[in-house]
Amino acid sequence: MARRAKKMEPTKKVAKKAARVFPKPVSDDGQIALMKRIVKNMKHTVGTVNDMLPDTIYPSVLTSLNRMLGAGGLPSRRFYLIHGENSTGKSVLAIAIGESFRRYGFVVKADDSEFGAEKEWYGALVQKMGFLFEMPEFMDDFFATTQDLFNAIAAEREVKKYAVNKGPGVCQIVDTINSLSPKSALEKVRKDGVKKAYSESAQWNDWLVKSFVPQVFHNNSALVVVTQHRENHNKSGPWDPDYKIPGGKAIQFGASIRFYVSGAKQVKEGDKVVGQQTFYVTAKNKSDGTSKQKGSFFTSNGRGGVPRGFDLVREAMEEATYRKQIKSRAKTDGRPSGNLVEVGEFSEFFPGGLADIREAFSADTDLFAGFVEALNADAERASYECAPPSRKKD
Repeated sequence: MARRAKKMEPTKKVAKKAARVFPKPVSDDGQIALMKRIVKNMKHTVGTVNDMLPDTIYPSVLTSLNRMLGAGGLPSRRFYLIHGENSTGKSVLAIAIGESFRRYGFVVKADDSEFGAEKEWYGALVQKMGFLFEMPEFMDDFFATTQDLFNAIAAEREVKKYAVNKGPGVCQIVDTINSLSPKSALEKVRKDGVKKAYSESAQWNDWLVKSFVPQVFHNNSALVVVTQHRENHNKSGPWDPDYKIPGGKAIQFGASIRFYVSGAKQVKEGDKVVGQQTFYVTAKNKSDGTSKQKGSFFTSNGRGGVPRGFDLVREAMEEATYRKQIKSRAKTDGRPSGNLVEVGEFSEFFPGGLADIREAFSADTDLFAGFVEALNADAERASYECAPPSRKKD
């Protein structure tokens, strides 16, 4: 008959030896206190894991943008790059990002480097929103005023003891980076020609990324840069392997979120042009990974029923249409024909057509706010499950 193996119990002596080999873990509070004492006695300050705290997400004024980024809004501590052809809506997208941050207490500074009467609306819009506004002539001016702003916000944050991912910061917009050159580069243009001066301008853009992006990260801020395709000689398109966005490689590869503004079309009411629909795509998204998401937004020229600026009602309705959350209903006994809008817990039937829905949302701000809130709450799911919208032709 086989003998059963006897289960050995550890003796007290063995247990004490094991305790010496495997000490009890230090408490989190004790570890943090130890790190603080060490850092205090170090000659140079180093970062800790606190620098990698989760990002704070700020819902955008554009419901399409909240879906396209996959996180339900704009993450702070990011370098945003916007590029595309001329007169497609790049500047307006930059303003939308700035206005989104401003609503949460950020200080927004917009630098418009393109001089001309055609940009009058830009200055009027950003000043209406309460942005700081400047028209720098040289890259030197932009660097100086932007650094002053970051120094001021850093001092304010130090007083308030904000964490790196909390509290208001700066949203710095530069439109466009191609139009800014250092004084020394312009002197070389007169002397040696444009080609020999380009490398210096690209180097300054490289310094812009290396200088401001760390400050953006540590001060819970955002940097928004606009570039023009019209200064690029490569016509192969934005996803061509040899494609280079104007401004140097540092601008293209340093950005963590990049938007390609692909085009625009007129919005009409009858024969009258009342605004513009702009189409854009997330060409790069290192914050969430949902790149190449498509969407659109609307602006009004003030000639219709919407004041000059963003047409947020039309934008939100178009986004709901992209997600197939506005469904037409035929006339039945006791109910007229119309449209059922269902987004999450929001459900409302509107008799008539889409124009009647826009009119209802414009007249009832609380109803529209509930609709937008439902769209934003559903944005993360929609970024993965909804097919991206196709650009419609006139």
